[in-house]
Amino acid sequence: MSHQINLFILIFGAIQGFLLSLWFLRNSQNRVSIFYLAAFLTVVSLQLTFKVVTKEWAMEHVVIPYVISYKLPYLIGPLLFLFIRYREQQRWRPADLIHFLPFVFFTALFFLWTGPQLHPYAQALLQSISLLVYVHLSLRLRDEHVRQFIAFVASAEFIIIV
Repeated sequence: MSHQINLFILIFGAIQGFLLSLWFLRNSQNRVSIFYLAAFLTVVSLQLTFKVVTKEWAMEHVVIPYVISYKLPYLIGPLLFLFIRYREQQRWRPADLIHFLPFVFFTALFFLWTGPQLHPYAQALLQSISLLVYVHLSLRLRDEHVRQFIAFVASAEFIIIV
């Protein structure tokens, strides 16, 4: 019974994240920071969705999204940082795409590299380091209220990574 309650809470959170993302995008008045917040919520919702889907079914039927779901933690730090950065500065810069290179690199590495893959603990360590770097950068940008939000997000994401 408690397993079913956990699944319900996870899927409810995922649906809520997707719906909030849509709402933010529809009512954002083209603010760059809201786009990053919506992307952040979508990534978290995808993580929750893949926590609900059983591993055996996902590995047999939706291999590519399942593999990518394990690379999503590389997106959390950059999206959080860019959301906070663009709360004040609303002009998007193409150079910001560089923040997404770790996600692209490790996803491509999985699909293109035929040799041995990174051990899951090594992958978790790299994801944690990436998250900590972006948390540090984010904390340098904002006030105390946003610091609490950053700490909460980082703690929750670290739990997901582990």
